[in-house]
Amino acid sequence: MMGIVEGKTFASDHGVVVELPAEVAFGPGIDVTVERNGEVITLKPAVTADDAAERLKYWRTMLAELDALPRPPHVRPRERI
Repeated sequence: MMGIVEGKTFASDHGVVVELPAEVAFGPGIDVTVERNGEVITLKPAVTADDAAERLKYWRTMLAELDALPRPPHVRPRERI
């Protein structure tokens, strides 16, 4: 995890721009998702349709592999906690 870094805001024609220091920037041309929770603003790379399709493919493959595993002959009951 990186320590705290400082950026700066600037007014633009379309709102306010945040300049991120290079050590925390995503790079030019990256679409981001912005989420605000009170005073905390979170930026993360946006999930594209291709990303979503790849994730879905990954999870479908993993679930199919889990389904293919042999089932145990019996399940031992456990005490409730």
